[in-house]
Amino acid sequence: MTVCQRCGIEIFTTHKKLETTLCRPCAKKRQYSLTYLRSTHSSAIARQRWLEIGKLCWWCRQPLDDRDIHRDHVIPITKGGGGGENIVFSCATCNKKKTDKMPQEWLGISDFLGEPVGIGDLFEVLPDPTHHAGAEE
Repeated sequence: MTVCQRCGIEIFTTHKKLETTLCRPCAKKRQYSLTYLRSTHSSAIARQRWLEIGKLCWWCRQPLDDRDIHRDHVIPITKGGGGGENIVFSCATCNKKKTDKMPQEWLGISDFLGEPVGIGDLFEVLPDPTHHAGAEE
């Protein structure tokens, strides 16, 4: 028996290959988000930001090679983030370390913890790499 990471209900599994951390309804919502919320418009916005910061990873500010680009959701899809302005380009290392954490949690921005944060507020704070604690782990 396992508990769904998204909604907390108990999941009963009978086959090892079918074990999951999401219940069926949450898994369907996640798949829908991954499939239908991606757009070329959001990639264009992310690319523009990437060019503005000098082709660096959004999170760690290290040079980002065209072959190492990962599309990353600032607010994870699993926590309500969509496309558009929520997409940035990051390196594989940062994208994998961030997983589905909220940026405030991952970056250690204590000013925002526990408060509602608009995406614009995060984009004002995040360009300063001194706020980045998460990639150093």
